[in-house]
Amino acid sequence: MALAALEPKDLLAVWSLDRLAHSLAHLLDTVDRIRDKGAGLWSISEDIDTADPDTGPPILEIFAALKDCQRAIRREDALIGLAAARRRGRVGGRPPALTDTAVAQARTMKAHGATVTEIAGVLGVARSTVHRCLA
Repeated sequence: MALAALEPKDLLAVWSLDRLAHSLAHLLDTVDRIRDKGAGLWSISEDIDTADPDTGPPILEIFAALKDCQRAIRREDALIGLAAARRRGRVGGRPPALTDTAVAQARTMKAHGATVTEIAGVLGVARSTVHRCLA
């Protein structure tokens, strides 16, 4: 691939940015890879040249701002999705290892002098789980 062959001070010329990447996120990642190699990008159709000392730095700043915006949009979408799932009664994450009944049993056993190791053995969980439920 052309990106793998890039060396510092090279200029990758493409007819159009849509020929370089299939999405905005992919374009931004690709531009980062080109910049990290010390090379420049020239898009002929859009007349974008990141190697130009006058226009290159502002264009790279715009690309960085777009990347931050894209990241913020993805984060916001994820949070909206999680909130919607919670409203539907769905809770993410791993299910609790102990039911309320098992926690009550662990507390009763501890009150009667059982060790954490013994409680863990009876309930079939790790000692750290017992420590958490007794805290």
